[in-house]
Amino acid sequence: MFVKKLSNINVVFFRLLVVLGIVLILASCQEYSIEIPIINDQTLSPTVTSTEEPPETLAPTNVATMSVGLQESKHNRDEVLPRIFSTLTAETSQAIITFEVGKTTDQSDIGEIYDSMVKTIEKVLERFPIKTAEKPEFFILERDGSGKLLEHPQFYGKRTLIPYSAIENGQLLEILVKGIAYESEPWVAYGLAGLLSGDQVEVDLGLIQDTDKLFLTGISFEEEYITDDDLAASKALAGAFMRYILANYGEDVLMELIENSSNLDVYGALKAWSGITNSYFDLHPEVLFGTYSYSDAPGYFLRVYDGNSNFYFRMDHPLISPLKDPGTIYSFLDRYHRATEKISNFALDNQIDVISSGFNIYTNSTDYTFRGGMVEGMEIHFGQDGWRLTLEHELIHAMLGSRGSGTNEKWLREGLTSLFADKVIFGPEIFEMAGYPEVSYYNILRDVKDNVVDDSYFRLSGAFDFYKNAVGYYTKFASLEEENGELNYDVYVDSAAYAWIVYCEERQISPETAIKPTIPLHRVPMIYEVYASYVNFLIEQKGILITDLVHYYQTEIPKELTEYTGEWLDYIRGNWEE
Repeated sequence: MFVKKLSNINVVFFRLLVVLGIVLILASCQEYSIEIPIINDQTLSPTVTSTEEPPETLAPTNVATMSVGLQESKHNRDEVLPRIFSTLTAETSQAIITFEVGKTTDQSDIGEIYDSMVKTIEKVLERFPIKTAEKPEFFILERDGSGKLLEHPQFYGKRTLIPYSAIENGQLLEILVKGIAYESEPWVAYGLAGLLSGDQVEVDLGLIQDTDKLFLTGISFEEEYITDDDLAASKALAGAFMRYILANYGEDVLMELIENSSNLDVYGALKAWSGITNSYFDLHPEVLFGTYSYSDAPGYFLRVYDGNSNFYFRMDHPLISPLKDPGTIYSFLDRYHRATEKISNFALDNQIDVISSGFNIYTNSTDYTFRGGMVEGMEIHFGQDGWRLTLEHELIHAMLGSRGSGTNEKWLREGLTSLFADKVIFGPEIFEMAGYPEVSYYNILRDVKDNVVDDSYFRLSGAFDFYKNAVGYYTKFASLEEENGELNYDVYVDSAAYAWIVYCEERQISPETAIKPTIPLHRVPMIYEVYASYVNFLIEQKGILITDLVHYYQTEIPKELTEYTGEWLDYIRGNWEE
């Protein structure tokens, strides 16, 4: 009987121990469910002690991180982050949040940071229920996609890369708002962050009239193209402007701006608020809203998307880069769009097949050793400042040229394109737009005639003598006396053809080599003009339609098209002998 009673006591005691254990476990878990500040979070970041490639295995995960729902995982290479690393990740109904974790990562604060991020996102969306096509993704990282230490936030559409240091510096709210409102204009997203922070910073409204920095445009928030002070000024202007819009137009208009669906005259509202105008905005008010979207891009400072094509910008040599600030970049984009419109209209008028969208345009490219530009399929590459004189030329190649299986005949590709760029679609205005009127074809001929330049002026050896012969032909039919005079383009390209004939005679080369090449011609001066002379001869003397020549460029050249070289050369010689 005593044994039985003792046994019952043991059972009761064991049950009490189990209950006590459960209570202690629950208490331990509750210890990490703390209140996190929603606005202006100052939570310390995990300490990063190394930038070496993190091992594929995770450090042991502590109770705190697991308690908030983060799960061990691994990031596999993708376009934005082309490296493999271990992670702690979680998906909520509003966002996907991923932490990079290596053996050197101090995980003690990750759970608290995650909790703060989730609460901040909830608070933002509770106040402004922003709808996006896809759920935003936030990566908290030690290093960027290239493996370098991540020093600043990067924004790739729905994906935001956040350095641990940014959390420590109190930037979390601003970054999260920008990441949530990734479909919005940058000034709208940063303005919204200013609204939510409650901070009212004194702003200098006079900055609005600056036509180089173009405050409140998307590029005015790109740190590579502005100073830290200008970036702070852009954000302050955005916050103040958003407060004005909320007070004077209401929350519905504000939400439409956030969701990129507003019909508000943004420049009109900006003028009403500030009482200041901007001469660039007067001509291009659309740049403030709905025309472009902006994101980071691997290998480039900035990607701009205009709804049709992507533009990639970087400065390999910032001190000499012509695309160095918002004003110069938007001028490039404006020139591009004027050119594509003009080429498209020409194609429409002549019932020519044209491609006007889907391009990837790379500026300041160092992938090729050239000074001008190059087209490869749907990619257009420009050198450091090569676009200045070749933008229209390369666009003609891209929009009207080969469709993959088209001609490889360089004389037609470059001759027809040069004819279009320099006479038919565009003309000498290209040199004015480039800011180089002094190097127009007319002025170069005139400088050679007057011996203002010599052989050292040209990249190619012997070019001065070549041009001298061209000048001799040109001045028989047109004048070079007037300063900045008008070029006779037909005579100009035929003068190049005449200089080519002399060049060949001196070297005992057949001049038909220009159209039926047997030797490399890329070192021959004015060779594109020689090609253009033959194409112009086919049009003017043989009656071949421009539309047919474009068709041959896009497909293949009939054999008889190269059979007129003898007639063309006789035509040039005959003109000279007269």
